[in-house]
Amino acid sequence: NGSTPAGTEVPISNALLNLLASGNQVEVFLPGQGATYDRVRVRISGLLTLAQNLRVYEAYYNKHTTSTIACDKPIDLLYGIVGSVGAIGGVTNPFNAIDNDPATAATLTTAVSVAGYAQVNAVFPGLSAPGDSVRFLLSGPSALLSLQLLNDVTFVTYNGSTIVDNINGSSALIHLELLSSGSGPQAVSFKSSGVFDHVEVRFGALAGALSSLNVHDIQRIAAGPSVDQGTLRTTCLNTPITLNVLNPDASLTYKWYDSTQTTVVASNATSYSPPVDVTGSFRYYVSATRQNCTTESAKALVTVQVNNFATAANITLADT
Repeated sequence: NGSTPAGTEVPISNALLNLLASGNQVEVFLPGQGATYDRVRVRISGLLTLAQNLRVYEAYYNKHTTSTIACDKPIDLLYGIVGSVGAIGGVTNPFNAIDNDPATAATLTTAVSVAGYAQVNAVFPGLSAPGDSVRFLLSGPSALLSLQLLNDVTFVTYNGSTIVDNINGSSALIHLELLSSGSGPQAVSFKSSGVFDHVEVRFGALAGALSSLNVHDIQRIAAGPSVDQGTLRTTCLNTPITLNVLNPDASLTYKWYDSTQTTVVASNATSYSPPVDVTGSFRYYVSATRQNCTTESAKALVTVQVNNFATAANITLADT
């Protein structure tokens, strides 16, 4: 606080060990000092024999906000190589991993059978909510990815500096799917076991199944709402039906989308009564948005089947 220390010095030597590989970055978390402060001092001693200089990119602190922000969009990225000093590899175009463009990608490479890994670590503006998921858009240098090929990949979530999930890419917890286009990057996702604010992709080619890994996007996805009475509802022509969010949360805003255009909001309530003046099968979607957030949850699907009334021609009676 000015020239007066607001607390005691915190050694960060363990965190700095990961910086021995050229170009790596690390985020250091300091505990609250119990006093107000207006600056942070970083002091490097001469005990680090392998590195006598240190790049400090930024210092920041978190605070509660009353304004609206993109809660589930990364605000920063850390990247580099962790492991042996002699490891060969790196990260090319790192910030393409968080630019929200599936056509671009950060490329992770590392030497086969060398201890260590290349990594990108996306930083989010605050903790997730319980039940949130992580989604990555990934591709390899040629063939489609499989869980076997993802054996060289590890996905890690953090709450600050504490690991929440550490999941190998071949785990049964991983869900792998093609995008709707059927080509390009593939979506890899899993549900986190706890709240988190950092998401890391590690690529270490110990098995040599992949020569490199392209990370197109790193996403945090809020759990979608559940729909009362299930995801398939049936009604008759011109017979009203109401779709309801199951156990709605007053702290969330719900949006219902028309089946023909998912960018047009049909309702901003916990319930929605779709039109039933045409027979057929119709899809509707509902999402949830947290207070002070612009990013929506995954959209939950509910299908409404509108049937025509039965007529005399539809009725057959057996002879008695």
